Amino acid sequence: MKKVTRTIALALIFCMMFSNAAFAAEQGDETVQGDFSTRAAAPPLTEFYVHGVTSENYPNGETIQHSSSVYPTATVLDHGGSWLRVTTFEMGYAKSRVATFNNTPMKRERIQSVDVDGDRVIDGYFVTWLYEGDVTSGYFSANSKSANSPWNTMYITNFRIR
Repeated sequence: MKKVTRTIALALIFCMMFSNAAFAAEQGDETVQGDFSTRAAAPPLTEFYVHGVTSENYPNGETIQHSSSVYPTATVLDHGGSWLRVTTFEMGYAKSRVATFNNTPMKRERIQSVDVDGDRVIDGYFVTWLYEGDVTSGYFSANSKSANSPWNTMYITNFRIR
């Protein structure tokens, strides 16, 4: 009887673990699991900015330099070609994100989690956006809504792509 009870208990624990993972996947959970612990309360967004820009003209890209008080509003290089990628950085956890180039929606191409302080907890994300079409110059805009929304949405407006 003791062996049967133990087997049933282990089966229930496995089923609970599996159903939690399946539920997260069904809900579109974008969290990268890996070795990171992501069970803590989601911190709100505290930073949101353009980190880099690549294009057909500059496939090696351009890193957008910023400091804690100065966020550039334009690229330095003259981007262009048939595609454009803009990578944003967000500190905190977002629930939803959107981006546009010249008011045309961009495709969210990649999300990469970041552990800023080495404590094995995800602190933020790099999100890469793709625009395919004629790129001459224009404006990139985006917003990221905190997982703690609706009270915390951050915006990048009219970042100029030269």
